[in-house]
Amino acid sequence: MEYVYAFLGGLSCKIYDDLNDNGFIQYEIIKEILKGSQWVLLTLLSYNDFNFSAINFIINGLNALNNWKEWNFPYESSLLMLTPFFLLISFQTRVFPNRFDWLYIFVFVACMAIEPLVISEEFSVRKLIVRILALINSCIGLIGGIYFGISPSFVKVSCYAIGYFLFSVGFQAYLLYKTNEDIDLISS
Repeated sequence: MEYVYAFLGGLSCKIYDDLNDNGFIQYEIIKEILKGSQWVLLTLLSYNDFNFSAINFIINGLNALNNWKEWNFPYESSLLMLTPFFLLISFQTRVFPNRFDWLYIFVFVACMAIEPLVISEEFSVRKLIVRILALINSCIGLIGGIYFGISPSFVKVSCYAIGYFLFSVGFQAYLLYKTNEDIDLISS
């Protein structure tokens, strides 16, 4: 069930992020439902899994360092401030990562830290391609993680990333389609 929670957590995170940033959410209750679902799902995923909490904190922390303008809002910065509590409450469940875990951690953290340095626009063909590659990479991480014995903590990270990037790819495609449609209407 935790893999389903992870997928839904990534999905709800990106739904909130993209729809809120682009003014698609008209009702405050929808914002609060999306934020609340993120907290519930992160709590379910983290309370008994120190390694998931740690990688989540590291990924978001590095992403925030390279992309602070996106993390400088109350909800987003509160995620960073409260994540250490997940580390404290799950500390007794820590497990030393195996060699495949370390490789996974390095690749995933590097990609998440570098992406904001490469892409700063809200939507573009380049961002769509990068997000498609990230989705494929997350699927490979899931399958490879199960096959090579990556710890369940990091397989959950892949499931979270799949939900996140799946929505992102769809939303990027929608924005590009909508922009091209608007350009066609103006030029007609």
